Amino acid sequence: MAPLPRILTVDPSGSISHQVRSAYDLLDRPVIQIDVPTGGAALEELQRMPCDAVIAAWVSDEKIPGWQLAAEIKQISPKTNVVLVADFSDPDLDDETIETSPFVYFRRPMQADSFLRVLDAISTGDDPFEAQKPPVMAARPAADNSAPDFGPVPSINLNNAAGVLDMLLADLNALAILLSTRSGDVLLERGTIGEIDRHDLTHSLLPAVVSSLNLRETVGGNIATLQFYDGQDFDVYVVTVGLHHFMCILFDGDKGSRALGAVSRFGRRTAEDLIALIGAEAWLMIRPDMMEERRQPPAQPRRRIPQTTPLPPLEDDMPELAPSNLKTFTQEAEAVEPDEPKVEAIDDLDIDILFSVSVDGGDDLFDDFDALAELARDEGRKGTLNADQARELGLLDS
Repeated sequence: MAPLPRILTVDPSGSISHQVRSAYDLLDRPVIQIDVPTGGAALEELQRMPCDAVIAAWVSDEKIPGWQLAAEIKQISPKTNVVLVADFSDPDLDDETIETSPFVYFRRPMQADSFLRVLDAISTGDDPFEAQKPPVMAARPAADNSAPDFGPVPSINLNNAAGVLDMLLADLNALAILLSTRSGDVLLERGTIGEIDRHDLTHSLLPAVVSSLNLRETVGGNIATLQFYDGQDFDVYVVTVGLHHFMCILFDGDKGSRALGAVSRFGRRTAEDLIALIGAEAWLMIRPDMMEERRQPPAQPRRRIPQTTPLPPLEDDMPELAPSNLKTFTQEAEAVEPDEPKVEAIDDLDIDILFSVSVDGGDDLFDDFDALAELARDEGRKGTLNADQARELGLLDS
């Protein structure tokens, strides 16, 4: 019987030792795990007994940094695999440094599937550097063209979404949580998914997720679904996030059925938080035919051209007026003058009778011109005439 692999963890906080132990339990790989807090203690343990791998924090000792610890481990035990885990605040390494380094490098947040493959390779004696690389995915069958196309998937801030999923993972104490799109793309993975192929999992759940979109018109308005799959090894919950995303929550086979109430409460709250990150587009469904209608300009009404009766062609043999006739007509028109009013003569007109106007008492109005002149020269008379004077001058009848 082959001896069990010896794994040495180095972390003053103890988080790495807890993660490694949980990962090997999930992988169902028996190992001998030794936990020490500092790099000096790790070197003493290696000198006492060699180990198959050392998994240490990037800063595990004030005197020995992570990269120096890896170099000293290789001097003591060249065949020992070294895995360094950097924290959020630790400096990041470029790709060239990682390729030439004698250790496997991870940085939080770690890719859970890659970390599990490295631990599995250490326990089986395989190369951990090759295990860290993503596996070559087999060509998948072409998508079914008969499936409806609901338009583009809206974007989401993955950094903020990662924090929301971490809170849900802690609230539910689940194994892993996947955030995927209705097209089958895995956007985020939190926790340890184990040996399950996350792409096969999401693509297997797509028909059930997409079918809920067709129920919008039946139930009315926006809908949220919660589905549960009870398996022997794993239990899976599916919680929709709007119309374009969904979460896969994984539990152990003997724990998932008891988490229905917690998933319904915390899962729906997390879905609302993710919808707030997406915005109003989380509930918009734009099919390609609708997008094409939006791109096209509105149809202009056709102007109906009235039908007109074509004019008959002009005849070439139209009669022309003779110049002589036209000249005669013009002269006759100029010769016409307007009629003047005619005065008829009055027979037996007596001019004397016409101008002989008789006024009573007027015939002798100015008979005595001498008296009138004398009256005008009389300086003794002032003012107005009295009645006697008027009769005297013949102005009034006596």
